[in-house]
Amino acid sequence: MVRSMNRPLWKLTGPALAVGIIIAGLLWQILACTESPMAFSPDGKNLVFTILEPYESSGGNNDNAPPLCRLMVLANAATPDAQNLRILEERSNLMLTGPTFSPDGKQFCYLRITLPKDSPAITPAAPTAPATTPATSAATSPALPPELIFPGDPKPITLAATETIDTGNMTAENPGQALLVFRDAATFSILSTVQVEFTLDEKDDSLAHPYLTLRPQYGPEGNIIFYTDHLGLHGVNLKEQSSFLINRRAMCPAVSPDHKTIAFIGSKKGDSLVLFSPELTSLTERFLPEMVSPSGLFWLNNDTLAVLIGGAKNNDQKIMLFANDGKPLRTLNLPEFKDTQDEKIGELAIAPDGRLIVCYNTFVRFFDASGKLLHEVPLDENTLLAQPTFTPDGTRIAFKELTKTKSGETETTRVFALVFYNLDAQELSRIPLPQPQALP
Repeated sequence: MVRSMNRPLWKLTGPALAVGIIIAGLLWQILACTESPMAFSPDGKNLVFTILEPYESSGGNNDNAPPLCRLMVLANAATPDAQNLRILEERSNLMLTGPTFSPDGKQFCYLRITLPKDSPAITPAAPTAPATTPATSAATSPALPPELIFPGDPKPITLAATETIDTGNMTAENPGQALLVFRDAATFSILSTVQVEFTLDEKDDSLAHPYLTLRPQYGPEGNIIFYTDHLGLHGVNLKEQSSFLINRRAMCPAVSPDHKTIAFIGSKKGDSLVLFSPELTSLTERFLPEMVSPSGLFWLNNDTLAVLIGGAKNNDQKIMLFANDGKPLRTLNLPEFKDTQDEKIGELAIAPDGRLIVCYNTFVRFFDASGKLLHEVPLDENTLLAQPTFTPDGTRIAFKELTKTKSGETETTRVFALVFYNLDAQELSRIPLPQPQALP
């Protein structure tokens, strides 16, 4: 299925707020091939992820209805079973980013972000189970939008005033607020929440940014959380309850396995790779020959970053390898694929041992470490396998399966299932995801 972006993910009342042609300056084509990131716990037991219900809808009477955003977990993911699927949060008045696990695997975090004030009137879904651990407030901050705080949530921690480390040209008239949420990886209960700044610029960004391309990233020792917004790269120091901002364009952050280097896309055209390293003390920027996929930054190890580029306008796809100081190492050409439709540039996942590469475009393709094509999974026009995610042991790959359906004049695309494949591109199992109307 080719995901059409001629219509927004959902329509809002303000035209500048609809997901449309531009997302933070990136051409819309790159969004037609990506989905919100998923995360396995370090032990591989749990898979946490966020979905929209529906992802895309056109025609009929529901074009102006905002989606339901759902945070879910598949427990005991080593033996996938639909009975182990849990819904942790679901709201129609918030955006939830992709989650990420702490280095020690004991917790995971994500952002709750408010929808614009002029979005349609909405009724929150039922709140999740109450949190159990209260938190203390460290400073006085502007009041959080009430929809960010659920019944039973601990009191949000407030941070000292943000310190701007590197002054750039990114500005916003109305800086926004978000809630950084931490959950226990064993019980899934909320441990703490932190009030943070989060800004989307009406002229330059869209709500697709936090859903499709963002998840917080843990820094060294798990004491710092990084995330990006319109203003740049934010750092939240949990130990000191302080925050800082590198004020420059920053999108699609990816952290190295040792959590000491952050990579992100750093230009409006999407053709700049920025490395904040080593030990999070310096910035290195390198401009690339083509646009980087928003799901195309992948760390092979602590010292080597793989970057997926190309695949549009009849260009061959390439995987460029860089050292963590930005030095080019080598390039893998993937000549077996050219996207003559110019509609997407793919997603990238690499097995922990580096011997298997998975890319999505019109097909899901499996390559060896040299770029040789091993297997491919053809997809029909109504199906898309997105966000390939290896288990920590590298023996299986999980995908989100999106399906397009039509009822009367309404055409809807939604994440229908989680699908697991082995390294030989054979489907092992699938876990259907419950539709919203089927929820208790």
